Amino acid sequence: AGADDAPGPQGGYQAPFKARVAEINALREILLGRKYRQNQEIEAEVLKRSPFEGYYTGDLQLNRGAEDGVRVGMVVANRERVAVGRIVALGKVTSTLRLVTHPNLSMSVYVPSRSLSAITKADASLVETGELGLLAPPPALFVSAIQADEMKGTKRAEHKRDPQFLQPGDQVVTMGASDPANYAHGVVVGTVSHLASVKKSSAGWPLSARVIPGRLDSLRYLRIIVPPALPALPPTQH
Repeated sequence: AGADDAPGPQGGYQAPFKARVAEINALREILLGRKYRQNQEIEAEVLKRSPFEGYYTGDLQLNRGAEDGVRVGMVVANRERVAVGRIVALGKVTSTLRLVTHPNLSMSVYVPSRSLSAITKADASLVETGELGLLAPPPALFVSAIQADEMKGTKRAEHKRDPQFLQPGDQVVTMGASDPANYAHGVVVGTVSHLASVKKSSAGWPLSARVIPGRLDSLRYLRIIVPPALPALPPTQH
């Protein structure tokens, strides 16, 4: 037996433990994008934007679909590569884009300067209906601190009480942890504009800040972001 398998205070579990650590580190590298090659892009054009729905809440139809490599859940960005929403429905040659400002769309995001994971949720009370085609500034998004899991321990209560872990000017980007095969990592979503009072949203999240997203009033040519294939994880030893 090798040194790693020798009996000891850990009962001979060093080798499986090291294998598990290697697996966790590989996952971490994936989520942080350090082993990603560049995201690919599918150029798309808006075919339809309903004039009867709110300008920031209506879905858009794009001219790319499954035959072009589009998948449900993919991030869509504007020409400046700022995320404007996600693909929520798919046909052979078309797809449906739901905007970041839609009240039924949340996005998993990350604040690099704070090492903070979060989600976005549109505040329905701020969304302009878009009646008569009048354009309004993009509504604010709420960034809610994700409830800490066992790895974050006691920081959960700290985050709920004190919103100062976010600051105006902090950049917010997509975090592809929940669906890394379809949801690209590192696409800019917006910038924190100011902190909001800590209160519970309808979903029970502690609302902590508002983010100004990219421009949504002149969407015609877009980029559907295709994340690269995930690198293989090391085999798990039992």
